[in-house]
Amino acid sequence: MTSDRATALQDVPSPEIPREPEGPNREALGTPESHVRAATPDDIERLAQIELTAFRDVYGDPPPDEKAREVTAKYTERVELLGEWLRVLESPRDGVYGMLVFCPTNMEKDIFLETDPTDNSFICKAFDPTGENVYVINLAIMPNNSTGNRFDLFADGIALGQERGIKRAYFESRLPKFRSWLLSELDITNTSELPPDKIEAYAETYWQLKDGEGQPVDPLMRLYTDFGCRPLCLVRDAWRVDAASCSFGVFFELSQETTKGEPAA
Repeated sequence: MTSDRATALQDVPSPEIPREPEGPNREALGTPESHVRAATPDDIERLAQIELTAFRDVYGDPPPDEKAREVTAKYTERVELLGEWLRVLESPRDGVYGMLVFCPTNMEKDIFLETDPTDNSFICKAFDPTGENVYVINLAIMPNNSTGNRFDLFADGIALGQERGIKRAYFESRLPKFRSWLLSELDITNTSELPPDKIEAYAETYWQLKDGEGQPVDPLMRLYTDFGCRPLCLVRDAWRVDAASCSFGVFFELSQETTKGEPAA
């Protein structure tokens, strides 16, 4: 399981994102304080730094030199292969401080559930610039960065997908309130003594729970469904390090037919 599996899409777009030009065939989304564009080879070292910093719980603090070299090599391959599908968020003050990585493909959703779709070897096989589907590989933002609007990355990705004729996007979401709900439901203080099959049974219940308005009780799931994303199934061991989710995730689909344009307030 890679760190990307532990870091895939965690945000949703904000409405009314202003635009500014980025070449004759592309408008980049951004705010006055931030700007989204395609990554270039000059960004590789910074992309590696962002991932290593944003996910210290995965890589270590500081990360071993060997791991840092591996991450740099990973992004060297990704920038070369994915081109415009590796988006970066930057500001005049901080430079590049966020990224969102997509893989266009003609593979169907079942393939993503059967393997680790964030591994570079899989990405190389799956990548098809004419594909009608896209898998969201990774979202990473530098911690404690208050510049601009972090949701610009996702809004930009949606716009790019629409321009390129993408019909469906797939990603895995965390369940950030699952553990606290489980502790409350069982009136316990920790989950360490619970058998894995019992935790999974509760996770299966939790991701399908609805509130009085018929919406998911998990706030992150609610954000995605408000935007038009459709939860498909529970994913076991979705996240390498995520105590709040007990390592569970939910697999989502976003299609042209279900996109609502902006999340509810």
